[in-house]
Amino acid sequence: MSRARPRSRLCIIGLLLTVAVTACSADDDTPDPAPDATASGPAATPAVPEPADVTPEPTPDTYGSLASLLPDNFDATTIALGVPPEDMRSPRYLDVADDTVDGALPDLVRAAADLLGLDTKPHDFEQGDELNEAYLDGLPAVYLLVASPRNFPVDHADMVGFTQYENRFLLAGGVSIGDDPADLCGLEIGRYDGEHASRGSAGYLAEIEGLCQANGDPIELVTYTPGEDDTIDEVIAGNVDAIPAGELAGITTIDEHPELDWGGPLTGLSTSTFIVGQDHGLADALAAAIDELATSGQYAQIMDRHGLPSLPPPEPLVNVVED
Repeated sequence: MSRARPRSRLCIIGLLLTVAVTACSADDDTPDPAPDATASGPAATPAVPEPADVTPEPTPDTYGSLASLLPDNFDATTIALGVPPEDMRSPRYLDVADDTVDGALPDLVRAAADLLGLDTKPHDFEQGDELNEAYLDGLPAVYLLVASPRNFPVDHADMVGFTQYENRFLLAGGVSIGDDPADLCGLEIGRYDGEHASRGSAGYLAEIEGLCQANGDPIELVTYTPGEDDTIDEVIAGNVDAIPAGELAGITTIDEHPELDWGGPLTGLSTSTFIVGQDHGLADALAAAIDELATSGQYAQIMDRHGLPSLPPPEPLVNVVED
């Protein structure tokens, strides 16, 4: 089980013992939601029905087969699936329609819980709620919030990796490059501004910029801001030759736009995670269960059902920090 301590830069911001609900996905650059406005006086809060679960029937030959991995003092039989508000959902992994929770992430968590002998129950949470809360409505909490582990404050909650993929480049139609970094020279490359770009991507492009300048064939870096521009749309339109992109985003985009390509030099690895309350100690067991899903082939079946490539972590991952 890989574990690492967080470094200084936060992608999901936490202050002391409170972790505000914000997230940045490793492959979905979604701007932080605006804070809720404060009402000037008391107002009645309408009752909102909780989303319905679509938990499949337990599989007799696997249900509870990994129950021995649960902490010794874990006595719950059901876990809460924390469903974020609409503007904080990653549509690639989570869909809520007609109060039904669907998508690759909830299906993976349900299947992992099944192996651990646990039932699941969806539970809404809102912006301003704290992700370090280990329990929702008295149940151990697992938050269906896709996050990039760029130094989440793991003193108060855990991050479980559920997919890991290579970072290369999404290439515009007619652009073809190999694995040599010098192949990027002379290209116009789109990127997000420094505040929203990963440290690894920004550092790599800075190195390539120096290399190409020395070779007399400089690259042109075009900077965009999330919320105003989408780099994937820019490369689809042919406004830039290439953008840094993860393998998952590359594959799913090319499915819809086969004129594009994904390749070029490897710039690093990214991990997408979900957040688990820490006090009940469920993170390690869930990570091991996801690893077992990958081994058995059920992981690939779930991802394929939702039109996603099968890119499981190579081993159980909890609180692994990316640069």
